[in-house]
Amino acid sequence: MQHSEFLSHVIFTLERYEMLPAKTAVLVGFSGGADSVTLLSVLDELSKGVGDVPPFPLYACHVHHGIRGAEADRDEQFCRTFCEERGIPFTALHADVPKLASARGESLETCGRKVRYGFFEEVSDRILRQHPDLSGVRVATAHTASDNAETVLFHLARGTGLAGLTGIPPVRGSIIRPLIDLGREDIEAYCADLGLSYMTDSTNDDVSYARNRIRHEVLPNGCHTAARRGLLRRVRQTASEPQQTGRGHPRCLRPSGSAGRRPHPLAGPRHEGILRSVRGTAASRRLPHLDPCRREVQTDAGPRRRVRHSGGRQTALPLAE
Repeated sequence: MQHSEFLSHVIFTLERYEMLPAKTAVLVGFSGGADSVTLLSVLDELSKGVGDVPPFPLYACHVHHGIRGAEADRDEQFCRTFCEERGIPFTALHADVPKLASARGESLETCGRKVRYGFFEEVSDRILRQHPDLSGVRVATAHTASDNAETVLFHLARGTGLAGLTGIPPVRGSIIRPLIDLGREDIEAYCADLGLSYMTDSTNDDVSYARNRIRHEVLPNGCHTAARRGLLRRVRQTASEPQQTGRGHPRCLRPSGSAGRRPHPLAGPRHEGILRSVRGTAASRRLPHLDPCRREVQTDAGPRRRVRHSGGRQTALPLAE
């Protein structure tokens, strides 16, 4: 994808989802990774006014989570230098996320996310106080179509209802995601074309984390680009349609004697399209319990659905609630 095409794609996304109302500033959550470098770079270009996009104030903020030692120090310095070279106002927060997580009884991931979004809100409020002429601040995060595919598969693997199948929304309150319809391959090509350097978080390669395992093993080996795009089209359709249950759907199978029990959360006509986008690929073989329509059975431990693996082995998995 050429630079001009990439820029046009981002402009289309901004307009399609009405991400930038008039008199709005943009605050970028800037980690220093390839996705956020691309996001900040393209928004820096657009902030001067390009096509139908009017000029807008641009800011960046970075959270040092107190987890990766010298590597995290390096990332913060990279982000600071990147912004200074481009004249983008930059703010950083140092947080001891491990200590906070322990005190709150939360996982590092959950606590870190709360710290980040709390900081985004704090910086946004500060910008509005300094510039009362602004109507609001939009916080831009660098989630991509690849992140969206990973999220949907992660929810499917864990067991989910309709909400989990809608993926990452392009807009949620003041949060906007201008790269949400672009894949990781587009991001890497953009950085290469413009000669942009970026930082790599070593923990992203740790496949002991389920999300990383999906990113590095399931998607590359079993869900090619066309399949990912098909999956995400289905996700968009599901997100835009009203919720309804799977009752009455001919493929919503229940074991005998289960009348009145809640249908399986993935059963229903609109879920089927999403599952068809995954089913039959290596991704579905690596995540065998994605299919809600495999025969449900009763066991002493309660309702189960039987999953048949290669070689004839079977596993009875609990029904998701």
